[in-house]
Amino acid sequence: MLKIECPDCAEWVSLPFDIEIKETSCPKCARTIPVKDVFVSAGPYTIHRDVLIKNMYRYKKLLSEAEKEFEDVEGAPGGGRKGGEITAKSVTMFINHLKEMLSGCRGSTRHTLEGEIAAKIKINGRNFQCKVVNISVSGLCLDASGSPELDLTDEIGITLTCAGKELEVAGKIAWANKKGVLGVKFTGLTAGAREAIEACITEKSLILKPRK
Repeated sequence: MLKIECPDCAEWVSLPFDIEIKETSCPKCARTIPVKDVFVSAGPYTIHRDVLIKNMYRYKKLLSEAEKEFEDVEGAPGGGRKGGEITAKSVTMFINHLKEMLSGCRGSTRHTLEGEIAAKIKINGRNFQCKVVNISVSGLCLDASGSPELDLTDEIGITLTCAGKELEVAGKIAWANKKGVLGVKFTGLTAGAREAIEACITEKSLILKPRK
């Protein structure tokens, strides 16, 4: 989650969509706050976004090492015992928090949504069912394992339901893996479509829900 601190009441104010906005308002004291000194928060961790970006290569290396550590824990003798389960759970939690922190370096926050969100992509006149992995106002990640292999230059049509509205948006493939997971950047997103996506994020984002 991206957030800034209110200079009047010291309340943390979330920036759920992107950092392109110039100002926002504090929900506690109603002060209008210019968007600067943005922090990234995930679980118990909070770090200034500029510091995170400056040291990106170190955090990516740490993530890679943590994922390798998780593989070692799973494969270690006794890994299924209580001690191994606790260690694996802690490492998984750390990995997920670190991934969330790194996602905060994007221009817009990627949100995993509550519940399964179905979507359709249209390729060469044919529709394929897929699932939304995460979404932002600039793009989304799709599990499209049933679709044909795509090139990074391919543009696709996407149909998804946000805030009770069925949206048809266009996108360009930014990346794809062999398992059929696609990263898509929206192209020509209308103001109405953006508002619907923002409303869907506000309603269903697991990042924005209070942590218990």
